[in-house]
Amino acid sequence: MTQRTVGYLRVERAGPLAMLQDAGRFGTRRLGVTQGGPADPHAFAWANRLLGNAWGAAALEVSLGGLVLVAERTTRLALGGADLQASVEGEAVAPWRAITLREGQRLGFATPLNGLRGPALNCRLPGLISEGIALGAVQVPPDGQPIALLNDRQTIGGYPRLGTLTPLACARLAQCAPGQEVHLVATPLGRAQVGHRRFLEAMGGG
Repeated sequence: MTQRTVGYLRVERAGPLAMLQDAGRFGTRRLGVTQGGPADPHAFAWANRLLGNAWGAAALEVSLGGLVLVAERTTRLALGGADLQASVEGEAVAPWRAITLREGQRLGFATPLNGLRGPALNCRLPGLISEGIALGAVQVPPDGQPIALLNDRQTIGGYPRLGTLTPLACARLAQCAPGQEVHLVATPLGRAQVGHRRFLEAMGGG
């Protein structure tokens, strides 16, 4: 008789867009394969660091809440990123910390309300010739609602573009709740590159 292997966490309720993520794939866009990986690499890196994990160790990305996990044995995990009102057995747990989940305890995340649409941007430019899309590119489709293209973006596109978010700005945007107001500030390319390199070096990803 084979003994059943018991996992550390059991999914009691799966929220929308809760996915396992690694650090992503790089050097494959020429083949039409985007990088993937966490939408919030800042929280991804810090959660792994809080647990002493190596850079790129897999993490569970919770996008819209609604997820409920049950510990099938005592385990330690870390929460990072936006505050999705996580709770253990009804007791609130703040993000950016490591916690111990005892056997049988439930970890749940609230589901935020849907956000309303922002004012439309009117663009007089026709569609552009399709070209490579960088991480963080902000496109304006015909409905005038800007979209920021993150890790799972397509590799080419032809909508007019307002600019490009830095990698760390993409991480901050990923933490915003639906309907939240954001402000964009221009940053020199050199400063953005230095900031990103320092982040990667500090987190062991450089």
